[in-house]
Amino acid sequence: MKRIADEIEIFEYYPACIIDDSLVIADVHLGYEEAMSLDGTSVFHRQIDDLKRVLELIFEESGVDRLVINGDLKHTFERATPEEWEDLPEFIEKALEYAKEIILVRGNHDTILGPLKRYKRVRIVDELNIGDLKLVHGHKMVGGERLLIAHEHPVVLLGDRVGARIKVPCFLHSEELRLTVMPAFSPIVGGTPINLLARGEFLSPILNESGVDEMKVFCIDEETGMLEFPELKRWRDISLNL
Repeated sequence: MKRIADEIEIFEYYPACIIDDSLVIADVHLGYEEAMSLDGTSVFHRQIDDLKRVLELIFEESGVDRLVINGDLKHTFERATPEEWEDLPEFIEKALEYAKEIILVRGNHDTILGPLKRYKRVRIVDELNIGDLKLVHGHKMVGGERLLIAHEHPVVLLGDRVGARIKVPCFLHSEELRLTVMPAFSPIVGGTPINLLARGEFLSPILNESGVDEMKVFCIDEETGMLEFPELKRWRDISLNL
């Protein structure tokens, strides 16, 4: 575990963090494979097994008994698809083997949540305060607090001088901005290459206001572990020529 702020410890191998007695993840996007298939891209239905495997590992490592999902548990906007009706209960029931309570901080994709209605230990909120930290998904502008957001799916595109490229999910954090950004828990939804974009080009209005140049970068990889970088402004220009 790596403490990146007074309230926040991140896992070195997984896109999740611990705040107080809560395990926090975001951007699970259950149902993503079915949505991709309907758009003409064939994707094997295997994400749910990988997500449950990682969820079990991080619960056992952390020993906490509350799960907070910082938005976008599901993927499809306008309805709950057959895949979501299948995968949401499977994911929630795995989580409830470890968690006494699950809190979903509603994201922009969390519109039709029929598959969750049967679960008495699942609570849905628009924002959540844990100590001095406010958790919001990040798709709407919120200001004036110490924030933990998601939504952006931040990744870093790293490269070398012969043209090799790799995308790595990452946490972003700045004490000065009072802001932390979480990576997506889903391994297949892609992400925003934060080292290639300028202020005003991000998905989150919060990041479009703050920018990311002042933020430290903590890349997370299940095989190699964590790579810690200083403020992005100090190495952005060489990030594709390491």
